[in-house]
Amino acid sequence: LNAGLRYDALEPYGDSDVSPRTALILKPLEGSVLKLIYGEAFRAPNAYERFYDDGGATMKANPSLSPETIRSYEGVWEQRIVERFQLNTSLYRYEIKNLIAQGVDPADGLLQYQNLDAAKARGGEVEGRATLPGELEVRGSYAYSEAEDADTGDRLSNSPKHLAKLTLQAPVVPRWLTAGIEAQYVSDRLTVQRDEAEDYTVVNATLLTRRLARNLDVSLSVYNLFDKDYAQPVGEEI
Repeated sequence: LNAGLRYDALEPYGDSDVSPRTALILKPLEGSVLKLIYGEAFRAPNAYERFYDDGGATMKANPSLSPETIRSYEGVWEQRIVERFQLNTSLYRYEIKNLIAQGVDPADGLLQYQNLDAAKARGGEVEGRATLPGELEVRGSYAYSEAEDADTGDRLSNSPKHLAKLTLQAPVVPRWLTAGIEAQYVSDRLTVQRDEAEDYTVVNATLLTRRLARNLDVSLSVYNLFDKDYAQPVGEEI
């Protein structure tokens, strides 16, 4: 049983919080680890969120902005299937209060960072890693998540339901040069206007030289190898 307690006090705004965290870790079978985790945390608004003001053109400050807080519940199962294959799964639930987000003040139409009432997220993830003959390493993961406004049930913007990743890594010159390729999938997301940003997959490639010289490793990466066009949701200010 691991347990801890953290206290934060932020002067001169009077923001303070006590955050307990605890984890129960069990080993029921050979090669198996079960973790039951509970935690609380808070994030105080930064200077931009609290004080930025462009003179009434588009945005105004909110000195009374409060910290956002979160409670998290998570169960994790780690299992070694055979010597070279590891499988991890997890389920989680997050409860967020006073979520800091940008909104519009209906009194004057200006943008302002505000505290939403509450938000929640729940989901799960599975991840596998295998080392095959020839030092070929394969890693893959899939995550499903639902994030929504706790009061209305509306889906939050820029929150994909599905994320997936697949990575292959193999030696080109044993113990010296390694090549890797990675595919990342992101499902569709809502924008703040409730339109849809389409799903996309990008592929990245990397060459890594180990011990090129003493204490020196060098890597070369090409991101979005196939030049995929995709869009990202943005905030109200854009």
